[in-house]
Amino acid sequence: MAAALLCAGTLLYAWKDHSWGALFMALVGAPLANLILIILGVIGAVILRWKHPSIPAVDLFPTIIVAPLLSAIINLVATFLMPLHGC
Repeated sequence: MAAALLCAGTLLYAWKDHSWGALFMALVGAPLANLILIILGVIGAVILRWKHPSIPAVDLFPTIIVAPLLSAIINLVATFLMPLHGC
């Protein structure tokens, strides 16, 4: 969850910059970071379920899917609100 907020926070910080770096962060960096968060979450959930089979999968759902999804929504809104011009 903290990593998803950090990813969204990085994009919001890049919002102040109107350069190619901000454009890269908005269109490539943040979505790639969200994908990595989901992959790591699924791997972690599989390992956790393997070691502790008594944990219900529903308890792992917010960490795996909801946190990166919320971060992706924040990234999308921030990207569309950015006055990007690439100069």
